[in-house]
Amino acid sequence: MANQVVQGRKIEFKAMDDSGDSVTTIQVANQIIDEGIFLMLGNVGALPTLQLLPVLRVNQIPSIGFYTLGDVSNKDTLNYRPNTSDEVATLITDMTETGIKPAQICIFAQNDVFGVAAINGFKNGLKNFPEMQPAVDKLDHILDMTMGGINPALNGLGPIGFYPHDTIFIRDAYRSLKDWERQSGQPCRFVILAAIPKVAADFIAYSHYKKRILVFRCDLRNGCGLCSWQESVGLLSRRQNYCDSSSAEPGCIPTYRQGSQSYSGK
Repeated sequence: MANQVVQGRKIEFKAMDDSGDSVTTIQVANQIIDEGIFLMLGNVGALPTLQLLPVLRVNQIPSIGFYTLGDVSNKDTLNYRPNTSDEVATLITDMTETGIKPAQICIFAQNDVFGVAAINGFKNGLKNFPEMQPAVDKLDHILDMTMGGINPALNGLGPIGFYPHDTIFIRDAYRSLKDWERQSGQPCRFVILAAIPKVAADFIAYSHYKKRILVFRCDLRNGCGLCSWQESVGLLSRRQNYCDSSSAEPGCIPTYRQGSQSYSGK
């Protein structure tokens, strides 16, 4: 689009670096708004995007293709991936239709706004199941504990296990899900992984190491996003295919290699 002429005006493309910092995001956004931009493309990062969208709304600047996993309404931006909350809620609906009980659905999530968006979707997905109100209450309690920012003490409180943002520390999250299984008396047969691919892959590998018999399924829409694994063989859709774990191919079932052996969780 750069240097193209539209209705007698030349389009200028301008890239600004906010370093993933919310304060800097607002500063550079105000700077280019003052310069007269009419459209913003592809901002990266959940928290900066959540801070930026109200500024764009006030200035009537549309946005397209923001690369974010936060709880961003599709009414605020034209995106190339579904809203995280909607995606989680849809996964729950789809899986309960296959026979998985809602009490057997859990979440492994990043402890930041991405994880909060996943919890909101979890709540929305469970709202049609009155018997799940105690679990919804626990999710509300967890959300209350995040109101002041990132809280490291969220594990062991409900059907969710958190790993710290920008880390690969997954053991406490795994233990949190195991604690929930003991408390609820139900196995986590379907776990939604609201995690970046490397951490999601590590979680799947760790679960395999702990001898959980799993089929892995990825629902990635881009380089980082939602994955899921399920403890039931034969629930794969015809649209799914196997691929190497290093691939970011959307809709693939990663095959993980360990030494000279490879496995896909079967």
